[in-house]
Amino acid sequence: MSMRLGIRNRLLLLVGVMLVFIGAVVAFFVFQGAGTKNQMIDRVGVIMTDEAKDKIMVLTQAITKSVAAGIKDIRDEDEQIRVIKNLIYDIIFEEDQSGYIFVYQETTNRVMPPKPSLEGTDLKDLKDPNGLYLIRELHETAKKGGGFVEYIFDKPGKGDQPKVSYANMIPGTDLWIGTGVYIDNIAEAQASVAADLESAAARSLTIALSFIGAGFGILVLPLTIFLIRSIITPLKRMIGMLKDIAQGEGDLTARLKDNSGTETQELAEWFNRFVEQVHGIIREVAGNSSQVNQASAGLLNLATNLRAASGDMTAKSTNVAAATEEMSSNMNSVASAMEEFSINIGTVATASEEM
Repeated sequence: MSMRLGIRNRLLLLVGVMLVFIGAVVAFFVFQGAGTKNQMIDRVGVIMTDEAKDKIMVLTQAITKSVAAGIKDIRDEDEQIRVIKNLIYDIIFEEDQSGYIFVYQETTNRVMPPKPSLEGTDLKDLKDPNGLYLIRELHETAKKGGGFVEYIFDKPGKGDQPKVSYANMIPGTDLWIGTGVYIDNIAEAQASVAADLESAAARSLTIALSFIGAGFGILVLPLTIFLIRSIITPLKRMIGMLKDIAQGEGDLTARLKDNSGTETQELAEWFNRFVEQVHGIIREVAGNSSQVNQASAGLLNLATNLRAASGDMTAKSTNVAAATEEMSSNMNSVASAMEEFSINIGTVATASEEM
């Protein structure tokens, strides 16, 4: 198929391939940008989650030390709970006031600042929407030396939201203490980061496409048109002259002018030289034709003279033939007379003998 394409179409095809390549490169970077965006969003989530975990771990461990120091000399369990409440009830954190400290004795709640009605209730069967027994899990984690548990929990005004809590045992007691923070703000932060990244990517893409479009319109397209004209125009003139020469209508004095300094100039120079040689051959042939015409005229004149001479000779030959025929007739008459004379002599001789 490519062999059937003209030079113009080949150049345009080259431009098209270049545009496709540019589009592929842009698409690749857009795809890579999307992957990078997702990685950054995930990284933001990990960083914010780690920060939240570090915050509640440090807070829980600090309060644990304070509580342990406050109740170390108290043996009465109820008194311990009263002291603990005095120490932690007013500790509320987070901008939405959703952070608080809670205390459990195994799976029974002993201190719950936002919901005092739950204090004294065994919450071992409390599950999140995913089926996780979160109090049991926190208790086991605390007994193992402390750690984190992630689960889904109701957030006032927002319903079920992801939450992470840290729990550890209060030294010298069977109580464990913990706190937690909702991490739905992490998803919101990720969405915000995603929006910012998408906006920045869109701006960058717009700028890149603008530069590409400007470069194509200012450089590539005019250069392509210039190349097409600089190649096609001389070729068309050359084809036209060759066509005229082939049809016998060419002006052999015309010459191609090309000062481009490229291969087309070299082609034009060789074409001009070819036309000069053809012109010289035709001049030589024309000169020889003139001589041939003169010789032909002489031969024609000679043939005319020969035809006239032949006519005279034919006439004379006719006269000679007539004279010859007349002479032959006379000779025949003489022969007949001689024969008759001979007969007469014979008769005379016979008569003489008889006499």
